Amino acid sequence: MITNLFFHGDADGCCAAAIASLDMEDVKLIPVLDAANFKPKIRTGDTIILDLGSQLTPADIRELQKKGNVLVIDHHVSKRLPCPHINPRLSGDKPLPAAFLAYKMVGKKSMAWIGAVGLIGDWGVKLAPTFLKKVRSRWPSLLKHVTQEEIYFEDKIGTMARAIDATVSVHGEKGALYVVKRLQKNIDSPSRFLDDKKLLSSLKRIEKEVAKVLKKVEHHRDKSYVEFSSKLPVKSAVAQKLKAEHKYKTIMVSQKRGRRYRLSLRSDKYDLNGLISHCGRGLDAYGGGHDKAAGASVAASDYKTFKERFLKYE
Repeated sequence: MITNLFFHGDADGCCAAAIASLDMEDVKLIPVLDAANFKPKIRTGDTIILDLGSQLTPADIRELQKKGNVLVIDHHVSKRLPCPHINPRLSGDKPLPAAFLAYKMVGKKSMAWIGAVGLIGDWGVKLAPTFLKKVRSRWPSLLKHVTQEEIYFEDKIGTMARAIDATVSVHGEKGALYVVKRLQKNIDSPSRFLDDKKLLSSLKRIEKEVAKVLKKVEHHRDKSYVEFSSKLPVKSAVAQKLKAEHKYKTIMVSQKRGRRYRLSLRSDKYDLNGLISHCGRGLDAYGGGHDKAAGASVAASDYKTFKERFLKYE
């Protein structure tokens, strides 16, 4: 029987998929780019869902179970689902990213660097210091620094995470599938993975676009925000860079796509799930994610009100 493996198309999701599917037979990899709006299509066979799940309902799971077994591995804010549901938040543990969870479940020691890339990409340095210490010991050229910002923007393992996100941003679902296959092909040679021309050219293109957007940033008290339009989905990359440059600010990056604004938010001060809920109350808006890093979608007609609430939020 075929296994349908849905995974989030970011560094964490791609790394989790590469680890989980390596030794699987008859697996169909299905990248999901819009995590906030994820509803899996009913397919024949078993289903594994990686780095997704906060939008799923018990009814969604029961529909999937009509076709086969279902397993969910996630770390976002979520209610318990009626299937094997691995999410450390449900037991009050640290919300360790999906790539780390997949590595701990089925990964080989040679795949630890892939788990670390997912961990770094999901801003999880403080969640697994012992694990990262072991990775640093085995691959010292990949991981030299200690803080999240330094690793993400200066170390090779951070470059990998940024290059994965960039490749998905530029090439969409095909980019996500390409990343998974390249990770699996280069398990024993992370340096060869990093030298991939497609990944590096994607990263260069995204960083050029990010630099343009950063020139438009505005500041208001403890908030920094920017609004823009672009053919490339760069809001997350902008948010990461902006947060690194303004550590004590709460960040909102708003990219207009059609009739909606897609938002990336970062904060060390506020619980962003609560902030999004407050700012979107009564509006055509939805979103969520981690306490300190989250995303949202707001109708263009409601964006002005959402933004005003964001700037006044305390």
